[in-house]
Amino acid sequence: MALMLRSEGVEAVLEKIHQAHRGHASLAALPLLDEDQSLDAVLIFEDTTRTVLLTEENQALKLKQRRRKPA
Repeated sequence: MALMLRSEGVEAVLEKIHQAHRGHASLAALPLLDEDQSLDAVLIFEDTTRTVLLTEENQALKLKQRRRKPA
């Protein structure tokens, strides 16, 4: 999902995403600078829900395999 946002619209978009479904996300903010002057910022939002769910599923399968193996 790529979005161009003004600073005052960030909270509204994140709230809308949050209301749509539960999930996991990564958010990074990078300032755009010209010498000592702050020009703006770039926000990078990544939906990591699928990655987290697959990691949890993989951990559960590994635990299940360990329980099946005879000692």
